[in-house]
Amino acid sequence: MSRILCRFGVPIVFVVVLALPVRAVPAQALWAPLPLGGFDELPWGGGLQWPGKFNGSKDIIPDLTVAHMRIVLEQTSFQSVQKHFGGVPGGQGDAGTSHGWLCLYQLKASKPWVIWLESDELDGGKVSGFQWRAVPPSSIFDNRCHSLPKGSTVDLPAPIRLGQSQVQIVATLGAPSAERPDVLFYEHKRSGHPGSTINDVAVQLSQKIVEAISVWRASSL
Repeated sequence: MSRILCRFGVPIVFVVVLALPVRAVPAQALWAPLPLGGFDELPWGGGLQWPGKFNGSKDIIPDLTVAHMRIVLEQTSFQSVQKHFGGVPGGQGDAGTSHGWLCLYQLKASKPWVIWLESDELDGGKVSGFQWRAVPPSSIFDNRCHSLPKGSTVDLPAPIRLGQSQVQIVATLGAPSAERPDVLFYEHKRSGHPGSTINDVAVQLSQKIVEAISVWRASSL
């Protein structure tokens, strides 16, 4: 029920709120990669103005190993990782904006995690990036995500991992190329013949502890 009055010529609405039963809303199951540091463009970082500062002469993270399978970015096919691990690939967008992923998780680890192996329309069906993220033990996953066997790990060529401190990340990777609240962005860019390569790494922090690591590699002819 509502009643409208006017005070100083401005209508004021009084609303009587009736007591209604509150229904609990179930937690939404994890499925697609989460936005990193507020950047929801895919791959992450769309619209971020890089300052032209690049880190090192070699790729920062050109590959990774998930549950003993080595995945080389821009070389390992997305189809082969899906066939190896199982799970149902996800995707959104179309044409040049399409983005696909495979969701894998491990809740029985001492620090539970999820990893999304990612690709886009321009990489010819290869895995071009990933997001590795710490999650609560009580996390609920969509049934299209695949649970990895107990003891499965994610290993990166650079000695960085979930749960490290911001100080440890900077000691390993150096000063970031760009920085936003709670996110450190690193970029390696190599120009040459016949083309150029960009290897981007983003580290999301929660109270100065690493909560997520996201990597993307893109080459042009």
